[in-house]
Amino acid sequence: MKLYRVLDRLECRPPFLKGHIGTLLKLKERSRQILEEKGRIAQIHAPPLAILPGWRYRARRLRKKTGIDSAEGLLMADVDKLAERLQLSSSIVGQWQDDVRNWLTVAHNRRQSWHRLRE
Repeated sequence: MKLYRVLDRLECRPPFLKGHIGTLLKLKERSRQILEEKGRIAQIHAPPLAILPGWRYRARRLRKKTGIDSAEGLLMADVDKLAERLQLSSSIVGQWQDDVRNWLTVAHNRRQSWHRLRE
């Protein structure tokens, strides 16, 4: 399963906002192909988790216990199942997914980027 970044707002129900990261499974395969050809979405080629700042230990733990070593793998994993295998709470694993998603999300403008840093 592929992960995509929305490069331009997609008018559907519900709309996908610019910067959204996900599988876009609500769209038909052909629609995803056309949107990718037109440059409105792009497939994400996520980095290994171990190279993200502060992720060396977590990446090693994930790889050892689950076989997940990429940001894509973490984002596509079921939170509850992953938490059970890692013997952690679902909220911690969900926060890990949010952290990685934030690393992969492109801010729309400087103000938004600054706002994210302060949160």
